[in-house]
Amino acid sequence: MRWMVWMCALAMVGCGDDDGPAPDGGVDAAMTDGGDLDGGVQGDAGDEDAGTPSTLCPAGDAILDPVSGTPAFVVVGGDYTSSVVSLLAADGTVLVDSWIDSGTTAPGLVTTLSGDVVIPTRTLDGTVALIDRFMTDVVSLWCLDGSLVGQLRVRGAGGSFSSNPTDVVVVDENEGWISRYEQNLAAGAPELDRGSDLVGFDPSTMTTDGRRVDLTAFGGNVTGLDGEGEETNVAVWPRPSSIVPASDLLVVGLDRIPADLFGTARGAGEGTVVVVDLADLSVTSLELEGLRNCGRVQAIPGAEDEVLVSCAGYSNVGFADTPGVRATAGLVRLRVVDGELEVVTRWEANDDEALLATSGAVALGGDRVVGVAAGDFATVGDRLVLTNLSTGAQTTLLTVDESFVLGSGAVLGNLLLWPDATSTDPVMRRFTVGDTLTEGESFEVGPATLPPRGVSTL
Repeated sequence: MRWMVWMCALAMVGCGDDDGPAPDGGVDAAMTDGGDLDGGVQGDAGDEDAGTPSTLCPAGDAILDPVSGTPAFVVVGGDYTSSVVSLLAADGTVLVDSWIDSGTTAPGLVTTLSGDVVIPTRTLDGTVALIDRFMTDVVSLWCLDGSLVGQLRVRGAGGSFSSNPTDVVVVDENEGWISRYEQNLAAGAPELDRGSDLVGFDPSTMTTDGRRVDLTAFGGNVTGLDGEGEETNVAVWPRPSSIVPASDLLVVGLDRIPADLFGTARGAGEGTVVVVDLADLSVTSLELEGLRNCGRVQAIPGAEDEVLVSCAGYSNVGFADTPGVRATAGLVRLRVVDGELEVVTRWEANDDEALLATSGAVALGGDRVVGVAAGDFATVGDRLVLTNLSTGAQTTLLTVDESFVLGSGAVLGNLLLWPDATSTDPVMRRFTVGDTLTEGESFEVGPATLPPRGVSTL
């Protein structure tokens, strides 16, 4: 979905979800000269307090205010130039309205936040990780006492290559993995600078650990269309996005869309999900025939061995070709069996009556998924839709007046939160999850100038 939002952002300001456009800002003087891939800033080592959930915390002197209460949700708001991070309790209560933002500057920070910040899939208890993406390429790990474990830069030496990190999984205090969306075209680039991969790191030191899972084999050439509508070869990159841990495995979604996102030649490879075995870093894969742009993967509540894959679809004709996108979009429930993926349920959006509700999709458990059907800027705004994968039944939960303002939500227990960045009234939407979904009272979070775009669980 990210490539659609980037294209939208070129045409106008304010098209968005949490996969926002890629601004150039956010790199301070300490970052402009690039440096080695494993360069980073660490917090001072500190003695672990009794009862501290992570041995990494406290990391040293506090840079941010300590958090009172137990946060369960992290909200990122922004205007695609600046970002703000807020923390919520498990019942949605706002604990810290603006914990860190793009104006936060303090000794020890390599970089403050740009306008392209997301929350990773999984970090350690007692910590909050932030990913600052395209052209900043920094992963930060914070303790809830306000101290900084460290910041890790994941771009090439000299700063000429932006890896565009998209997700992070922290396995334990000594092992973590980062997915890097972009590929380094520089001839002879060192292996750890090449991108289109997963790169391993040590959370305790916030430095790379020398391990890399190369996914470039899932790139190559596909048949697509040029700007005149004639068939042509299109180079595609694997573009790894989400990472979901499952036992001793990592399940990774690949977008497999053009190397040149904004070129006239368009085409995409079959939707593909890979499994990485952490024991030996071997890779197996599953192609989702007929589906495209399948980078978003997430765990399914109540099923440790299952994941939901969201395929946003891709049209060789162009971004505005809704039928072409619809024909290649869908939602797939997968189960990990003996280290391989099996399809449990598959729903496709190619029925003309179906709502193309794959954006920001959130699994509620079983075959129930909530996602966003984007508006068209003219006749209808964004709609929040509940889809049953097995029956195809869809229920519209919410319709707003603007397009590309409903971001990506998160569920915890029976509480579903969804960011609504509508310009006239930016709020967090609240739903109670049961046999049906019931909308409760919405609430404000963060400054109105930086509306909520995404929410994740800790």
